[in-house]
Amino acid sequence: MTITYKNLTSKLSSVIKSAKTMRDNSQCLLEFGFTAYINEGDTGYLTRTVAACVGVKSLNTAVMTSYIEHIANVKYSKSKDGTLSFKKSFKSLKPTVKPITVAWYDFEKSEAVVTELDVARVLASLCKRMDKASNDEKTTRSHSGRDESV
Repeated sequence: MTITYKNLTSKLSSVIKSAKTMRDNSQCLLEFGFTAYINEGDTGYLTRTVAACVGVKSLNTAVMTSYIEHIANVKYSKSKDGTLSFKKSFKSLKPTVKPITVAWYDFEKSEAVVTELDVARVLASLCKRMDKASNDEKTTRSHSGRDESV
């Protein structure tokens, strides 16, 4: 592809159009995967779509994965053979998919459900850090340039 001053605008438009088409096509693949999940309980199409997009730098698979987990009751995790795949989150529940209101590439993680904070673990970690800080000898630099214990 040779770029010149004359064809720069058309080449740029072509690249943008191609990227938008790729995103829209990947959205169609995800929606097909959601349909297969609802109808058959099969997460394979969602897994295959994400796996195929991993090598494509213009498709953000981290956002795509978060989007899928937000829309369907699935979790992206390692299988027994070490590969990443989607699994139904709750075995007792049937496959569910929320209504799609936004495409994956416009999805913002702030829409995702916030996980619970383990307050006891955070407090234990904070106490441990405070104990360590009180036991450590701290020095500060005085204006005269000497070290002084605090």
